[in-house]
Amino acid sequence: METETATAAIRSTNKGASFDASTVLKIIFDIIRRCETIGISIDCVTSDMGAGNQVIWKLCGIVATRYGRPKTTCAHPCDRERDLSFLADAPHLLTNLRGHLIRQQKVQLGTKTVSKYGLRRSEVRLFTHPHTHNPDINHALINF
Repeated sequence: METETATAAIRSTNKGASFDASTVLKIIFDIIRRCETIGISIDCVTSDMGAGNQVIWKLCGIVATRYGRPKTTCAHPCDRERDLSFLADAPHLLTNLRGHLIRQQKVQLGTKTVSKYGLRRSEVRLFTHPHTHNPDINHALINF
């Protein structure tokens, strides 16, 4: 019954412009507290990158900017000594990456990643074969 109430509350706040991220965040933290109370450890919140979820992330101090250092954790609502991680779901991350590459936008890898994998450069871009204009048909990721 409590789960149904929480689900209904999230649904009722998720109607167009009436989405209230602070209310949804309170519900998420309440669900985490209830899970922890019965012995289920929650260490991560996973969501898509929709506008409402981005507001929730900001309320928790989660940031990932083009040039800044990402912050992907906040204090756990049940234990200030623990972190609660926030992750974007993989399908949305891959869709966003694909969109950036197809639009010829710069994707910059960190120096640690470049060093760890022995890459020649930190910039990743989509190389399109000169005989096709459709990158979905014939493309290769290059790092040079």
